[in-house]
Amino acid sequence: MQAGPLTSRQHRRLCRLAAFVFVSLFFIAGSSLAANSYAVGNSATVTVDEHGVCKKITNNHASGASIMVPTKSASEWHTGGSSFLQNLPAGVSSADCAPPCPTGTVVGPHCWFAGGTLQNCDTVCGGQGMVCDLVGIRDYAGSNGSNANCDAVLTAVLSTSLTVTDTGAGGAWGCGWVGASYQRDIGATTTCAASNLLQRACACQ
Repeated sequence: MQAGPLTSRQHRRLCRLAAFVFVSLFFIAGSSLAANSYAVGNSATVTVDEHGVCKKITNNHASGASIMVPTKSASEWHTGGSSFLQNLPAGVSSADCAPPCPTGTVVGPHCWFAGGTLQNCDTVCGGQGMVCDLVGIRDYAGSNGSNANCDAVLTAVLSTSLTVTDTGAGGAWGCGWVGASYQRDIGATTTCAASNLLQRACACQ
């Protein structure tokens, strides 16, 4: 018996069913994008970027064997006391992934640019299509960082190595320079604004 043409009601039901199947397959495919685990061979380094945390895992375990890095969930990979990153095996280390930095200079886990005279870091970073990374400035080369880190940043962006001196608290600008003087304000780094005293090193993201 030959089937007749679909009624408008049957057609609508068929379209809804097809849409449901398509959406279901889309979500199933999307849910599988996160890898369940990564294999890291001995003496090898593998970039693991899952659940919002990117690390480079290096395996120098004394056994000489490969290791498996579990990443099916955030709790397996990085969150909580039972996660892989909180319980690295002996001989296995992790390092921050290099940030996207097509036109700047990567020092530590941050992308750096040299600010101009009386130029704020919002403007510096905005000119690169990025935003000021105040936490990066503060924690790496500013008040929570160190003179050594400030020197590493300025040496990289200015191609000249000088001794960094502490200027005391009060400027809130982090790491920068005046002429041939590298300086770090040890007061809390709280702003991306320009300094009227020196040119700033700006971390951008």
